[in-house]
Amino acid sequence: MQRIRIAGLCVVAAMAIGAIASSTASAVAPEFGQCNKIAKGTEKKLSMYDSSKCIKTAGADAGTEAEKLKKANYEWFPGLVKGKTEFTSSGGVATLATKGGKTVTCTSETSTGNYLEDGTNKKESTIVNFAGCESSKFACTTVGKASGELTTNELLGEVGVEIAAKKKTALKLWPAPSAAGKFIEFKCIGLEIKVRGKGEAAGAGILVNIKNDAMKNTEILKYKATKGVQKPVKWEGPNPETYLESNFQNLGYEQSGQEIESKVTNVGGIKYELNFVL
Repeated sequence: MQRIRIAGLCVVAAMAIGAIASSTASAVAPEFGQCNKIAKGTEKKLSMYDSSKCIKTAGADAGTEAEKLKKANYEWFPGLVKGKTEFTSSGGVATLATKGGKTVTCTSETSTGNYLEDGTNKKESTIVNFAGCESSKFACTTVGKASGELTTNELLGEVGVEIAAKKKTALKLWPAPSAAGKFIEFKCIGLEIKVRGKGEAAGAGILVNIKNDAMKNTEILKYKATKGVQKPVKWEGPNPETYLESNFQNLGYEQSGQEIESKVTNVGGIKYELNFVL
């Protein structure tokens, strides 16, 4: 069994807390945006919401129209606040493990990225850096970096539904087109390692659960895996079964899972919500 250490190769933790697109709403859940209290004197309508979560309209409860309008104090604003598209992340030790027992870990992770203003309110782009990366005490490094440092290719992210009946959401991360299908490629002395999404198919990547229906500035993403199998590996979006695959020393790709806990923070203190209801 080969044992290699590297922190969360594809953990681009970002996205769990930011709004992703222009103010033109996609109106397809889940969607990022803001649930804000309307200004005093603003005209109310029954389609407005009765709490700061924007998950139940004021007209949902029984009562007179006047009583319902009294509760209509919040409105959903899809997408980003102009100029507030940047996020950062930071994480600790993480492990990438194949089903065959090969493992990779690092001591820390950081990233910066931006939510994409593409009209979907769902996507982001980021590049992740890792430090303290090693394999059985041998340093692992991507080309052009210092010993022990790894940097991913550009990665894209998208929020979607894991289990609709439970209102459970997930973030999928995958290599951008410029990355030629690879999350990352690096060497640990003479050992070459490549990481990709399942079958290197377009959009194939890794899933992580994220929380929804609450305004937040920060979010903790917990990537979970057991013996090389990610949790979850299926969702209701494109590529319904999707996970990482790793190739050690060109011996063939194996299904892989990643474990890391990473804190994502929206720059500027701004709060966003991932709304499942809309």
